[in-house]
Amino acid sequence: MHHITPQLLVDSFYSLQKDAAAGVDGVKWREYEKILPQRVAELHRMVHVGAFRATPSRRVYIPKADGRQRPLGIASMEDKIVQQAVVTVLNAIYETDFLGFSYGFRPGRGQHDGLDALTAGIKSRKVNWIVDADIRSFFDEIDHGWMLRFLEHRIADQRIIRLIRKWLEAGVIEDGERTPAQRGTPQGAVISPLLANIYLHYAFDLWVQHWRKAPGRGEVIVLRYADDSVVGFEEARTARAFLEALRERLAKSAFDAKLLPARRMTPLQLL
Repeated sequence: MHHITPQLLVDSFYSLQKDAAAGVDGVKWREYEKILPQRVAELHRMVHVGAFRATPSRRVYIPKADGRQRPLGIASMEDKIVQQAVVTVLNAIYETDFLGFSYGFRPGRGQHDGLDALTAGIKSRKVNWIVDADIRSFFDEIDHGWMLRFLEHRIADQRIIRLIRKWLEAGVIEDGERTPAQRGTPQGAVISPLLANIYLHYAFDLWVQHWRKAPGRGEVIVLRYADDSVVGFEEARTARAFLEALRERLAKSAFDAKLLPARRMTPLQLL
């Protein structure tokens, strides 16, 4: 927590999108900029003494390509500022831990980097089969208990843990009614992508890294972008074994196997 300084809060504010939608507080970036010099000291004090209160996110929906709607949570301005500050501090810790095949929402990495790595892996390794897995409603289904346990593997400062717990439990406001959150983290919140990566680092990345090195697996390549993963195999039997093992693994991490409806095993030549 001592890394959350007044200057970091100011820097965090200026790193936010200036034209982003307002949360339940109705405050936009340019409005808050006018009071930032007067507010930053008090905001810093509240965060450090535990008096900062997370506000519910404002629920909005955006259309998806398949015709459905994706729910987003728009946080209030001060939640965005403090979340960005926490993300900056935690990134310095977790970027030393995250594995190389994780590409989503990480500094200096993007979709094209992931595609380049996947192309190189398919061309240079003995990959004949592809498993393409997508965890349905991942951000909505994150288990709070597991999330906090994963964080405590690396974060000993309970003030940070309590702060993140507040954001997880704040819930959303939709049509004027607040719904507390029992599970999940709002998709669209500043801190949600990092929390998702931390969760899947323990639930998926470390596990699959160990699984693929077991004797008899043959060539196995892995790439993950947030809750979407692509795993390539030399042999079909290994791909099928991986699918079954993945179902069991996610069930242990509080995700039911039915949350993988898009899973498919495809001959590489048909992609």
